[in-house]
Amino acid sequence: MGLATTTIHTVKLFCAIICIACRLTVAVSSHVDSSSSSPSAQSPIIPAVPSIQLRNGVQMPAMSLGTAHVVLDENTHGDFKGFVPERAYRQVQLALEQGIRSFDTARIYRTHKQLAHVLGEWFRLGLLKRDDIFLTTKVFHSNAERVGTRRTHMYNMNEITPHQVTEQVRKELEEALDDLGVGQIDLVLLHWPSSGRGATLGKDCDDGDTQQGAFTSNIHRQRRLAAWKVLEEFYQKGWLRAIGVSNFSEIHLEQLREDGAIITPMVNQIETNLSVMHPNINTYCKAHNIVCQAFSPLRRGKMEEMPSVASIALKYNKSQAQVALRFLYQYGYAITFLSTNVDRMIENHDIFDFELSQEEMDALSALPSPDGSWGLPSPYDLE
Repeated sequence: MGLATTTIHTVKLFCAIICIACRLTVAVSSHVDSSSSSPSAQSPIIPAVPSIQLRNGVQMPAMSLGTAHVVLDENTHGDFKGFVPERAYRQVQLALEQGIRSFDTARIYRTHKQLAHVLGEWFRLGLLKRDDIFLTTKVFHSNAERVGTRRTHMYNMNEITPHQVTEQVRKELEEALDDLGVGQIDLVLLHWPSSGRGATLGKDCDDGDTQQGAFTSNIHRQRRLAAWKVLEEFYQKGWLRAIGVSNFSEIHLEQLREDGAIITPMVNQIETNLSVMHPNINTYCKAHNIVCQAFSPLRRGKMEEMPSVASIALKYNKSQAQVALRFLYQYGYAITFLSTNVDRMIENHDIFDFELSQEEMDALSALPSPDGSWGLPSPYDLE
């Protein structure tokens, strides 16, 4: 009887072990299957990116990845501008896998939802927290009438009144908050100071003839103040962590101050590289504690045309692009660049382990300035 009891217990124990082993096998298999199609939790590849403190104490990463994927394709027609969706989704995923945590987008880029989708998957899997990410977007673009299919988007910034600007920018910000889906937006910029197409009065404006002359004389100035007031409103509500502008000259910034802005812009994002420097804008921004952020920092890939940059790059065992980016960083700029190439994403972030000498900074500052712009208007061309 004792032997039989022992045998029964042994069989039960063996069966229990087999059952546990089967469950573990199923669990591991399930985990492998699910993780194979999920975002990677690998260690970040890029080095740590330093932050720049904005006037209100918000820490903004010194480097961010642009998401301007507005590429003309066969879907472009009339009032709808198509782009390559695979590029947008894929770029954000690849960037996150490399450790990139700061992204620059805009309403006109139409990449809000792509960002939200990829980030949402990382949040869902516990690979990211909201505080890990810094998102910048932009509203108030002169070509807003050519974006998307929402009827609220169909307007011409060159023809609307300041009151209409107020209503339109409110809608744009509400849509941005909904589309990005991350709660507060870290930084929102006015994309342009004006359309630069001349001062015209909105078709729907019912101002009398006596008022119209004075009204139209500074219409662009009044429009951007109206747009800025909406940013101030959303910032004061706590929906935006920081606010700023883009493509503003020191003249636009001073006019905004004179016209009654309560909050001075915290950031001014402008096209800047070794051949497109804006010393007067930079000087004004430094005097008023406005962080300058450079976009198109690599002359559209034309660094090979600058042999003096190549010699400095050789000295530090860096690429010409890294020298150009390091120059901007030491000059005081935050930087945003666009790339869908993983190697370039990593390379462009790898600029924080060396320092240019003052002589090298002076030499790079004194370089002749061929046209390094890619065709956008200068801030000084805009009213």
